[in-house]
Amino acid sequence: MEQLRVNVSEPYVGPVPIETGQLLFGRDREVRTLTNLLVAKRIVLLHAPSGAGKSSLVKAGLIPEMQKKRLRVLPVIRVNGEVPSAVAEVAEPETVNRYTWSTLRSLEEDPSAESRLPDVE
Repeated sequence: MEQLRVNVSEPYVGPVPIETGQLLFGRDREVRTLTNLLVAKRIVLLHAPSGAGKSSLVKAGLIPEMQKKRLRVLPVIRVNGEVPSAVAEVAEPETVNRYTWSTLRSLEEDPSAESRLPDVE
């Protein structure tokens, strides 16, 4: 089995998400534009194809920049979750919105099983 070697000085990490606090190389203009938009408009929807680097841009670029400006950074909301099948089975299909559901799940402070939104009431 071949081991993956990571060169610490290499700024292009490949298709691996970059996390908060890691170096984001070559995206200064995008970070500046996104920061300015967010400060001016307060809400920004960022969308692009899967793998384009949205999460890396937000986590390694936007969040540290907002923290430098001493702004309160709220949780990142992901709207990609599916409604659990247990909920879908007992609810009318038009009453359960998967985007609302995944947004609420993303906003939960403590994702432990005890404090999460119930799948079924």
